[in-house]
Amino acid sequence: MKTYPGEIQELLDDKDFEICPQKYTKITTRQSQILEHVSLGKSNKEISWILDIHLKTVEKHKNRLREKLGLNSMAELVHFAIRNGITEKDEGICM
Repeated sequence: MKTYPGEIQELLDDKDFEICPQKYTKITTRQSQILEHVSLGKSNKEISWILDIHLKTVEKHKNRLREKLGLNSMAELVHFAIRNGITEKDEGICM
């Protein structure tokens, strides 16, 4: 069984966490690409290289994603991606 960093594992263990597919549909294609890479443990620098965009643009997209989805941390963002099928639990950030 895979072990996730503490904050993410706590969120995954919480069965009451809201799954919000309707909010997910309101994000842009680029934001969904960013979300997928973040949930796979890619750094901002790696994401900027993969998507061929500036580092500041990656940071801006991540902040807007958290705002749109009402999330407070990167751990919650990764958790959201796993819970909503954006990335598989076995593919996400592991220790």
